[in-house]
Amino acid sequence: MKILVTFAVEAEFAPWRKSRGFVARKLGNVPIYTAEIGATSVGVILTGMGPVNARRAVEAALAIEHSACISSGFAGALRAEYEVADLLVAGAVRRRGQAETIPCDARLVEDALRANGVAEVNCFVSVENIAESLEEKASLAKFGEAVEMESYAVLSVAAERKVPAVAIRAISDRFDQKLPMDFSGSIDECGHVMKGKLARQIASDPSKIPALIRLGKQSSAAANRLAEFLENYIERLAAQDNGEAARFEKVVHS
Repeated sequence: MKILVTFAVEAEFAPWRKSRGFVARKLGNVPIYTAEIGATSVGVILTGMGPVNARRAVEAALAIEHSACISSGFAGALRAEYEVADLLVAGAVRRRGQAETIPCDARLVEDALRANGVAEVNCFVSVENIAESLEEKASLAKFGEAVEMESYAVLSVAAERKVPAVAIRAISDRFDQKLPMDFSGSIDECGHVMKGKLARQIASDPSKIPALIRLGKQSSAAANRLAEFLENYIERLAAQDNGEAARFEKVVHS
């Protein structure tokens, strides 16, 4: 079994990368981090933020055959019932303002729910730019329970390649929390944070530092919870796959 997991940025992946000991290599121009979990080969790519970057990276990664694809990372809550570090699995994903949805694979959703610690929601809303204000979150809430940027693009490519896919996200900010600053000016064309530019932006307005520290702690909690869940979830998928293979082998030789 070969599973592709996508994150937008390093901060979402860091705890799992450290605990599992992923090995970095290149898949064409796309860096990929690989590890073995049971009999399953796991490949992780950092797509960069935004749908354009996500599509480009996933198209490259899925040029190699995979059994499943998991779009993962952080999301902003759009409903009061979801707290920081809550884990959500979506029944479907949609783009902002569009009725069309892409359903997540039912079996992958069911297996996520069996792994415990995750709640199922109807829909994630994928947007092109970071949803920073409370007004924008309130507007998006009519379309789904959480907002993020990449899952629609990831699942679109997976559907084109006929790869079962699911979106699983950890909440990094509550529905009533606006982001402390406009991060868009510190993101390069590949969707990665330019640390030097971000530092200068913070230095220009030190009053935002407490809120940034809070967001950092929340993001760390979300990333740690996500790492633990993904490890257990993929172990479950691997065990299930091995069980089905063993049953098939038994039938063939009976």
